[in-house]
Amino acid sequence: MKSSILVTVLTFVSITSAAQVQLEEIPGGPVVVNGDAVSKYSSEYYRINKKYFGGAQVLGVGPNISNNYGFVFGPYLDRQSILTIEALGGSSILDWETLGSRYTSKTFALGAHYKMFRGNSFYIKGGADLRKFDRTYTYTSLIDGSQDTRWSFSGESIALSLQIGNQWQFDQVSIGCDWIGYSLPIASRIVSENFQIGDEIDRQWMRDDQNDLVKNGHANLLRLYIGASF
Repeated sequence: MKSSILVTVLTFVSITSAAQVQLEEIPGGPVVVNGDAVSKYSSEYYRINKKYFGGAQVLGVGPNISNNYGFVFGPYLDRQSILTIEALGGSSILDWETLGSRYTSKTFALGAHYKMFRGNSFYIKGGADLRKFDRTYTYTSLIDGSQDTRWSFSGESIALSLQIGNQWQFDQVSIGCDWIGYSLPIASRIVSENFQIGDEIDRQWMRDDQNDLVKNGHANLLRLYIGASF
């Protein structure tokens, strides 16, 4: 339901906002767009009259604390702004073999963002994400090799985010990176938890992970994506 509402809003905005822009050519110089001079063959030049952006994030940390990858799509409002929907996920395994510990994590995030270009390729991006995080802690005995799941939990949060980056445009091809940003939860909850074996120290470790991974804010780093604008 939430996804269909987001898609409907973005479709309406793209239809009503992405009007064709007329270019005025200056021989041997830049083009003029609505009174602004734009260098030919720059990223800004190649964004003129683009209506949609679609791409894939191939690596990067955020909005969850893990390597995330997935899809990004949305309409251009004009050559200097885009609305996007992002659907990202990831998984990771952290082994501490000398202690017999293994942490298995799965993440998913669905977000809506507004990207505003400030010049040729640099942009500021802000929005909100629905984040989900699952973690399981498994212990393997160093004595007899037996294995058991000590605890697991699932949590979700709604987080506001702000990021800066660059997106370079080569005709239809788009390559970009959110260099750094921050996600700040404004609401969070633990959906489920299962504490099976352990003492109060184990229980406190689970609570600490819930706070760190679900309830607390954290940085987003080096989110690289490739795609196309058309």
